[in-house]
Amino acid sequence: MEIHDYVTVGGKKLIREYISTRPIQERRELYKIRHEIILKGLVVI
Repeated sequence: MEIHDYVTVGGKKLIREYISTRPIQERRELYKIRHEIILKGLVVI
C-alpha cells in the first residue's frame, strides 16, 4: 500500500511536522505503525 502524506497548499507537511514534535519513543512507534500499514494495508472490520 502506498501512503501519501497530506501537504498544504503552502507546502507544509502537517502530519510529519506533528510526529516530529513527539518524544522519540512515540515517533518510533508511529513510524513503525506507518511501515506496517505500507506492508500490510489497513484491516477494515
